[in-house]
Amino acid sequence: MNWVVLGSISLSMVLSAQASETRTTKLLNFDWEFRHADSVKDLTTALGPGADWRQVQLPHDASIYGAFIREGSDPSNGWRPRKAGVYRKRFVLPEKAKGRCVMVQFQGVYRDARVWFNGVQVAHQRNGYLGFETDLTPHMKPGEENTLVVTYDNRKPGTSRWYTGEGIYRDVWLLIVAPLHVPLHGTYVTTPTVTPDLARVDITTEIRNSASKETHCRLLTELISPSGETVATAVAVAPVRIGETYLFKQRLDVTAPALWDLEHPQLYHAVSKIYRDGSLVDVYTTRFGIREIRMTPDKGLLLNGKKVIAKGGNLHHDLGCLGTAALKAGYERHIDELKAIGCNSMRLAHNPHAPVLLDVCDEKGILVFDELYDKWTSQFYGGDVSFESQWPADLRQFLRRDRNHPSVYIWSMGNEVLKQMGKYDEKFETPEAAADYGVGLMKRMAEFTHRFEPTRPVTAGLFPARADFTTEWDHWDDPETFTSKPPAEMAFYMDVVSWNYTENMFAQDHADYPQLMFIASESASNLEFGTRRPSWLELDTTYVIGHYYWSGYDYLGESSWPTKSWGRAFIDLAGWVTPIGRYYQSFYDEQPMVHIMVRDTDKALNDWFNAMQNKRWNWYPMTDHWTWPGRDTAQVTTFTNCEEVELFLNNKSMGVKRLADAADSHIDWEIPWVPGELKAMARNNGKLVREHVLYTADEPVAIQLTPHKEKLRADGLDLVYVDVTLRDAKGCLVPLRGKKLHFNVTGPAINAGVANGCIASNELWQADMRETWDGRCRLVLRAQRDAGEVTVTVLADNLNKATLRIEAVEP
Repeated sequence: MNWVVLGSISLSMVLSAQASETRTTKLLNFDWEFRHADSVKDLTTALGPGADWRQVQLPHDASIYGAFIREGSDPSNGWRPRKAGVYRKRFVLPEKAKGRCVMVQFQGVYRDARVWFNGVQVAHQRNGYLGFETDLTPHMKPGEENTLVVTYDNRKPGTSRWYTGEGIYRDVWLLIVAPLHVPLHGTYVTTPTVTPDLARVDITTEIRNSASKETHCRLLTELISPSGETVATAVAVAPVRIGETYLFKQRLDVTAPALWDLEHPQLYHAVSKIYRDGSLVDVYTTRFGIREIRMTPDKGLLLNGKKVIAKGGNLHHDLGCLGTAALKAGYERHIDELKAIGCNSMRLAHNPHAPVLLDVCDEKGILVFDELYDKWTSQFYGGDVSFESQWPADLRQFLRRDRNHPSVYIWSMGNEVLKQMGKYDEKFETPEAAADYGVGLMKRMAEFTHRFEPTRPVTAGLFPARADFTTEWDHWDDPETFTSKPPAEMAFYMDVVSWNYTENMFAQDHADYPQLMFIASESASNLEFGTRRPSWLELDTTYVIGHYYWSGYDYLGESSWPTKSWGRAFIDLAGWVTPIGRYYQSFYDEQPMVHIMVRDTDKALNDWFNAMQNKRWNWYPMTDHWTWPGRDTAQVTTFTNCEEVELFLNNKSMGVKRLADAADSHIDWEIPWVPGELKAMARNNGKLVREHVLYTADEPVAIQLTPHKEKLRADGLDLVYVDVTLRDAKGCLVPLRGKKLHFNVTGPAINAGVANGCIASNELWQADMRETWDGRCRLVLRAQRDAGEVTVTVLADNLNKATLRIEAVEP
């Protein structure tokens, strides 16, 4: 068994060899047995060998495989099945586990998870978005085979309003620790004073004594800089009684601190070393950042004293064709793609996301709007228990888990909660529960958070309505009724007002209630939506803290047959930037940009668009190519943040247009369509700063394979995204739709998923074939645990085979 020291991957030079005799941990993701279950009996007695067990690797979304089903599913779940299932893992515990504590940590099981260890039920977790730790010590068998069984039941509809995935979809860790140890999330690091010369770091450390006698504990805390140097130490000693969890408080100073910010996300580590009777018995490592977050009603968000606007999108927790399998490499790719269009922040909607995503945000300098709930109902618990009975424990666990992430700048208690609407959970509540429009519960949750984690403000995403739940769309013909109402009742009981789709009221509320601070927590293009304008143009960024579009990356669910996803995001399911993404890039990007988009003539796309009564989240069907045989004219949009754009068709100027003269900050053209080259040249102060060119393609002659990186880590978790495109003899992208591509992957990696951006396709997410959409699709490779050469071959009719070789290297 490959036992490793917790933290040794990132701090191998810091943690000494003696730590291997203290805290040890094993990533328990690999070689599980899995099968679906059809009955409660199958779930509770799943110990037999059976003929239908198959081996799976975690993280694993058990719902993403196979065909879409219209009957037995629904649009909220992206037409995926809802099932129940059983996982089994057999392993031998080392002899050194005797006399120590053995625990298993699940970062997420969707949902209604039950855990058995050596035949004894040891845990039950209803909320599929929150992880949990289970003590295996009383039932362990050191030196022998032990069996861990996990069941889930996701057959109840309505536990979420979007695709959830199912099964053990996040990491699992097995820990062996001394009886005297730091418990899960047992450290809390804050930086109350931050200057360029000095940072004060406060650390509270919990020490749990599970031994049968009181012991004196010595805590040595070392702060390790981003460069690996020890920059501060502190020592504390105290007796810890039997069964007690003792809290140490230490204050350390760091001179000339390396600050965490968006451009340079510097990360420190606090290494907690626990000694008993002079012997080192536990080492626990906490990563954190030194940074100052302040918000004011007049200036908005200040990061280390510098004005910052949190710009980004709402993010659901799936990874497109991979489902909800929480793979860090997938989140890294998504965040990189969003950063490339100017995003610096994400709202994690509307539940706790995977810890590895927060790690990515820490590492890449992304501000996180961290959210706990959706509607404040019993939905997350399958309707089995009341929300009121669960939220304090959930909130405490959520805060403990995420409080040391420097990326997290605000806590959100929920989204568009029913009580704000005067509604309530009829199964467990009476009308009186919502008589105050959510004020009472908002106050209690905010007070709880302020006591437990006071360093960040508290908010909740408000439904787009004013007091007494007065909505804009109910008063299109009587706008004064809406605008004359005061803000929603809950707004005055949160530190920051986060409002969905109501940024047009910020200026009025800022003037009338100067103490309030604002975030546009969900926003839209507002296309053909009454008198509204694109959301970025409706707010004043001098005092508004942040802007979050719905949504940043496309996600599964909230669809209508035959579509499988939301379909109106900055980036589609295959990773291509949409017209909306380019539009908001022109607002977000701090570097000069220009991008040409051409109105699509596809009848099905336009019929789908025209049939929508509410287009507020949409944009006109457009794509970025210049291959339109049979057209006479073309409607073109140039999205830019530059002062002016000159458009050239085959080197002939189509004119110059200024951004200041463009309606709603996008420059529109109607020009002849003739084959050749269409070029946009963007200028500032008369100087060319950026250009974008489209070409007319000929027939395809080749398939091009472009990986997003050249090597795979052979750790069973790494991913490579391969863009597969059709090219003509000049190397130009050929935007064919419906060209069938066949994939074959050999070597130490698997084909983990395929996508093409067409949200109405019924093709499988896991398959060896995918049709092109606008001449392209994407293949995702997942590493196995052996080094070697991975070979990808792609075949298509009338085209030569394309081959890509990628090296899988030892991690």
